Amino acid sequence: MYISCLVGFLIIFLYCIIVIIHDREIPNSISQIVYSLSEKWKWTFTIVMFIVGFMIVPQLIESIQNPLYKFLGFFTVLGILGVGADPLVKGEHNIVHYLSAIIMGI
Repeated sequence: MYISCLVGFLIIFLYCIIVIIHDREIPNSISQIVYSLSEKWKWTFTIVMFIVGFMIVPQLIESIQNPLYKFLGFFTVLGILGVGADPLVKGEHNIVHYLSAIIMGI
């Protein structure tokens, strides 16, 4: 189980490093990475966030003992999936992204 969690973090880390090397600048947030990608590659952000979310779920929920905190762990994963589903944070219709980020932060 720890391996899936480690692989999930490694995927997001490598994804960020690749984008930073390509753009030669550090984004303000992980969500800003999607704007540095060309239209052809914007879908990769969603895929990476979904992979990371689903790789962390089993480890996160299994390692938490208290049922209340398991529920909050589930919300964290829902936040990751929501951020990945609605990656474009600039604009008027980004409520899903902002709410998902808040839920993930809890």
